[in-house]
Amino acid sequence: LTRGPMGELHGKNIAIRYARGRFVACTNPDDVFSPALVRFLALRMLRSDSFYTTGIRFDTAWPDRFEDPDAYLTLLARRSLNDSLANDTEYNFAFGQRPEMNSLAVGAFGDVCEKGDVGNGKVSGYYDFYSGDFTLAARSQWANVLGYPELSWAFRVDSAVLCKFSGRGMRGVVLLPPCFVIHQHHTRTPHTLGFEDPELLCNLMKKDAHARVHRSHRRPDLWGVWNSSVVTVSEVRP
Repeated sequence: LTRGPMGELHGKNIAIRYARGRFVACTNPDDVFSPALVRFLALRMLRSDSFYTTGIRFDTAWPDRFEDPDAYLTLLARRSLNDSLANDTEYNFAFGQRPEMNSLAVGAFGDVCEKGDVGNGKVSGYYDFYSGDFTLAARSQWANVLGYPELSWAFRVDSAVLCKFSGRGMRGVVLLPPCFVIHQHHTRTPHTLGFEDPELLCNLMKKDAHARVHRSHRRPDLWGVWNSSVVTVSEVRP
């Protein structure tokens, strides 16, 4: 997508509009779902009045070619759960951001990963650390908020969809371990653009999910529409 002529959020919105399932999960190509997260999705015990995020673990090793997907997934999960491998790396900042460290989240959502969501737990606010790597909601709710804000970059913007959902009164649910996303190690792409005030962006999106928030923000009513006359920007600019 970074070769254009569209950015990450344009591409995700196009996929949401083409989706036909009741629920849509957005993730990134460098992410792998833990086995428990896959089992949770297979349960299909989701609520249309809620949106879902999950914690993230970072694999510190370069990805390898593999012949046995199950064995490689087991290896990825084992490495990402070994905190000692992340000490003194660029990923040690994430230790304090794990949702399972929040006692209120554990009390409200502790068994959702393994039993499905019956709607019992609730906390104020929502979990949004690296939410661009996993956000799940009913397709109708994605449509109600017009998907992601389609700016030409994703940094400090992809989490704005959670602000949209929250502003519409939806319940935020965070999936706790053993549900998590594994972020595969790769060369970090420098962020050439970002929203200068993410809190301001969030407040704008909570107030009006259909608002146009930046001069490069494509008309919200065109969200997820693809043709060369309306998508003319790339995500990464020099």
